[in-house]
Amino acid sequence: MAKHVWSVLCERMLEDPSSKTVSLIDVLEAIVIGAPPPPAGAGQGFIAIPIRMQLVSFWTRSDESAAEEFNLRASLKLPDGKSVSIPAVKIEFSKSNYRQQFAFPTIPYTGPGRYWFRIEGSKDGERWEVAAEIPFEVRLADPSSPSEATAPDKPARKRRKKKYA
Repeated sequence: MAKHVWSVLCERMLEDPSSKTVSLIDVLEAIVIGAPPPPAGAGQGFIAIPIRMQLVSFWTRSDESAAEEFNLRASLKLPDGKSVSIPAVKIEFSKSNYRQQFAFPTIPYTGPGRYWFRIEGSKDGERWEVAAEIPFEVRLADPSSPSEATAPDKPARKRRKKKYA
């Protein structure tokens, strides 16, 4: 089976058309929401938070001399233990490397806490192997703080005072 190299959760990915290099813009570790969303209706179980998010995953062939096929899927484990799956994708790549994007226009919200994105691969579509698990924190804003940073434990930047002669 293909080998997982890395997976990153970000707001967006930009690809240079001529060089095929990518830039991952606004890597996400956490978000802070202003107030808890209203509860979900009966039978829904959760509500959706609108957010622009992509999970980008980079893979390489296990055998450089031969084309390879494998299946790839992603899922999201919610803080309450439930999981939401994204349909599997069959990958056929003849080049030595492959990059997959999973786009999330919304995420299900079941409360503040740690959410886990999971990437799995399978050669036959039956037996799945976990390739990566990426944590993502959803927090409620502190109403006493006028501005709360979205990055966890991000130190505040101090401005230097300029001295003029």
